[in-house]
Formats: sequence, structure tokens, C-alpha cells
Amino acid sequence: MNKYIRYFNERFPIIGVTLYAGSLFLASYLLPNVFSNHSKVDGQRVILGIVMFILIFLHLRLFDEHKDFEKDKLAYPERMLSKGVIKLKDLKIILFPVLFLEGIIAGYLGAMQFVIWLIILAWTLLMLKEFYISEYLNKRIGLYLISHQFLVPLMILFPISQRIGNYNFIENDILITILYILGVTCLTITYELGRKTWSTDRENSHADSYTKYWGILNTVVITISIAFIGTSILTIIMLNCEIDFKYLVINYLLLLILVAIEITFLTKTNKINSKMVEISAALFMIGTFINTSIAFAFYLT
Repeated sequence: MNKYIRYFNERFPIIGVTLYAGSLFLASYLLPNVFSNHSKVDGQRVILGIVMFILIFLHLRLFDEHKDFEKDKLAYPERMLSKGVIKLKDLKIILFPVLFLEGIIAGYLGAMQFVIWLIILAWTLLMLKEFYISEYLNKRIGLYLISHQFLVPLMILFPISQRIGNYNFIENDILITILYILGVTCLTITYELGRKTWSTDRENSHADSYTKYWGILNTVVITISIAFIGTSILTIIMLNCEIDFKYLVINYLLLLILVAIEITFLTKTNKINSKMVEISAALFMIGTFINTSIAFAFYLT
């Protein structure tokens, strides 16, 4: 048990993951508050949904450990898995019960949720195999990133489908959903870019980073641009739904903090500022999710 606790602290910090999973689920679950028709908020479904998201993130982590094992042994020899303190067979002991529990929860939540989960599982299995074109993808880091981000819309549809049930979408609801999916995907891409925006002294010959492939300037410009697009899309939704202006201000303040830290990193490229980019990208994403959740939660009042 101690071995597993240490592994989770190293590779799957529960607090951080819960904030990520919980805020993403809640923002998506509460989005239908702005639709013309939707069901009431169900506390039990919210809890089960958040647990479901945490489990999905966990099985993604375990899949990645298997997929990247040989590369990570060279790139990160200090990790428990690389040192053999914990082994792949130990992780499989966790993996199969996690997948089983996901299926049970999805089935309990409804037929539509179970089908969406099956599609999520199928996509993550393709990710595990790197879509059977690993050599092609590994040479194209941007395409690799996009292929993995296709998972985000599927996860978003999981909570939204719990609220719409058999209600009919009207045209505006469909447009809002599409915009929301695009906006949230931009935010998750921002985080993915931020966590692999490295200074020269953080680069690893056995690990990929966006700065290694695109250069520091291009990576910063791309990250800021995608973050701005994501925030702007959420702004369009909030303006269309006449949500209180203060929520827009908070989202842009979070964006401004990210931009300031990105520019600081660009002007003074070192390990500390590189780590600050990673932290600020995570705070930008989770903070925007939480703020958006609150905005949708109070929409009807």
C-alpha cells in the first residue's frame, strides 16, 4: 500500500487531479442551465460523474505508463517505475478494477452515458497504441497533441448528456454546445502546451517538448493565441446568455496572468520561469473551469 501511495504522489496527485476532473465535469454538467430545456441538477449524478472523470484520468495515466515505459526509463530514470520500485504488473492490478468500475458507473448513469464511455474507452485504447502510426505521429508533435485532444469533446458530452436526456435541442443549444466544446478544448490544449514549455536547461534528449520542436518564441505565441481563443469563445457564450459581466472579467484576469508569465518566460528563459508557465497554465485552465461552473450554476437565479 505504501508503494502505491508513493506512486500516486509522484504520478497522479489526487488533489490536483480532483480539481481538474471536478471543475471540467461541473462546468460541462451545468452548461445546460442556459439551454431552453434541461433536467434538474442531481447531486448523486454529480458525485458519480466526478468520480468517473477521475477514474478516466487514472486509466489514461496507467495507459501512458505502459505506452511510454521504454522512453521514460531513459528520460526519467528517477521515477519509481523506471527504477523498478513499482512495476507495470503492479499497475495492471489497479487498471482492470478501474475500467470495471468505470463501466459500472457509466451503466448506472444511463444507456447514453454507457455508449459514450465505450467510445471514450475505444479512443484511449487507440491512444495507447498511438493509432498504430506511432512513428508518423512522433515526428509531428502538433498532430500528436490534436489526436489526443479529441478525447475532450467525448468527455464533455458525458455530463451534458446527463442533463438533456430526451429533451430536444434547439438550434441555439447546439451552437452553444459546439462553441463550448471548442472553447474548453482550447483551454486543455493550453495546459498541455504549458506543461511542456521548457527552458534549455529543462530539455531532455529522451523526451519531447513543444519548445524543442517549435522553438521558445513560437511555443509562447501559439500558447497565448490558443488561450485567447478559448477565453473569447467562452465570452461569446456568456454574452449570448447574458451572464453577469463579472464572470467575463475573472476569465480575462486569469488569461492576463497566464500571458504575463509566458512573456516573463520569453524574456528570461530559465527553469524557474519554465515551471511557472506550467503552473500558470494549470491555474488558468482550472480557474476558468471553476469560474465558468459558478457562472452557469447561478444562471437561473
